[in-house]
Amino acid sequence: MRSPNRLATCVICAPLPTIGDVPPAEMTSSDRPAFTVTWYGTPAQFERFPPAERPPAIAIPSTTAESRRDLRDLLQAGRRAVPELRAAVFLGAGGVRQPDLLVEEGITVVLTSQFSMAGRPRRPAPAGWPCRSVEWGLWELLRHDLSASSWKRMFFGSGTVPRLRPGSLTAIDTATPSGTHDGQRLRSLRSRLSPRVAAGSLIVPALDDLPDLVSGGDSRQTRGSILRAA
Repeated sequence: MRSPNRLATCVICAPLPTIGDVPPAEMTSSDRPAFTVTWYGTPAQFERFPPAERPPAIAIPSTTAESRRDLRDLLQAGRRAVPELRAAVFLGAGGVRQPDLLVEEGITVVLTSQFSMAGRPRRPAPAGWPCRSVEWGLWELLRHDLSASSWKRMFFGSGTVPRLRPGSLTAIDTATPSGTHDGQRLRSLRSRLSPRVAAGSLIVPALDDLPDLVSGGDSRQTRGSILRAA
């Protein structure tokens, strides 16, 4: 299967900052090209925001994912806070747990550090894209390794233009190794990628846009909240 377009695609996810850690202007400013940041957090963190502006992805701790009951409770709490919740971010180094339950609870895409071991791909993905579907209705997307050496190779290489090639897909989680918000990394990404977005060679869609992108549909990145347009 060929890539749905010849643009480079970069999905950027970020954990919610602590209260006051990020100036509101940094989340809501509109004086930049369309640049979607998929913020993620816990249902308790969602409550800090007005209903229409709550983050579009839920964080799933590895300990919670081990228990079917705990995972269901978490996802249902997330959906009460965000009725159209479709995206999840697995924390830690483990792979996707209980994909069937994720589908039951309406999750269509999950960012993870490794693929689940069970099952064979049920749908083809564009060649070279780090995603797969082993459960109907659910896509697993691998986060890019942001070790120091990997970060330098991708973003500093032989110049200031990120090495995001046409037709490629890269998913970046800007969290620190301990899982907290990293404002400096997010600002660096924004400043380096925004010119590519403005030039029309790169799109930065939301995490839950992945199923549409795989099938060649239109991105929904203009939909929704100020957090999506951060």
